[in-house]
Amino acid sequence: MKLFKLLGYLLLTSTSVFAKDSTWLNRSRFTIGIHASPDYCFRELGIVRGTDYALDTYEYRTRTEIPAIGFTTGAVISYTLKKQVAISLGVNYSQKCYTTEPLTLVTAQNPYEPIGTIQFRHNFDYLEIPVKATAILGKKKIRFVASAGISPSFLLYEREIYKIKYNTGTRVNTKQQPNYINKTFNLFVNGSLGADIKMGKRMGLRLEPYYSYGLNQTVGESITEYLWCTGLNVGCYIFL
Repeated sequence: MKLFKLLGYLLLTSTSVFAKDSTWLNRSRFTIGIHASPDYCFRELGIVRGTDYALDTYEYRTRTEIPAIGFTTGAVISYTLKKQVAISLGVNYSQKCYTTEPLTLVTAQNPYEPIGTIQFRHNFDYLEIPVKATAILGKKKIRFVASAGISPSFLLYEREIYKIKYNTGTRVNTKQQPNYINKTFNLFVNGSLGADIKMGKRMGLRLEPYYSYGLNQTVGESITEYLWCTGLNVGCYIFL
């Protein structure tokens, strides 16, 4: 949360700091752009009811689960309020995820002789509506940017993927829906720090390492989860 406090401070003080910067004086207040990001995704587990089953499940999952690579892509329209302070509204398609380490696969008939490994991956595909405020510092070709905002997100679908590798070399991938119901709405808070690079009179490139955290529990069982991800957002925009 220290990142969001820093971003909030930068956004609140940006009006006075940037008053002498005239970079955008002769440009349109509106920009549109597209962006994409490879994301490093995982989840934070929490215990709702402290039963023996919940404690055992929590310990097993924290021991076997690892982050996975997802993605986010979308489009955005921005409006400049006061020279270097802008607000934006967008639409994203984002896949959050996590996976497990390869686990030993055995049969019920012979549980002491492994026949291969199995790996579980869980995907959450969201439609996001990001709303954020951005502060921009500098009037040269490369400028500093800081952003903070929220993303109301709607779960489109989720999938469990089983990747089986047998000792014989055979590989089998299976997809299915989970056997429990996840909540279909989530609210992510987002923060980023990065660079804005002018590519001409009407075009720019933006590179923003960012962090996103889901405030809502995705399940309401004895074990719950909060999704999060971090990535490098690469965007291209033009002035209208």
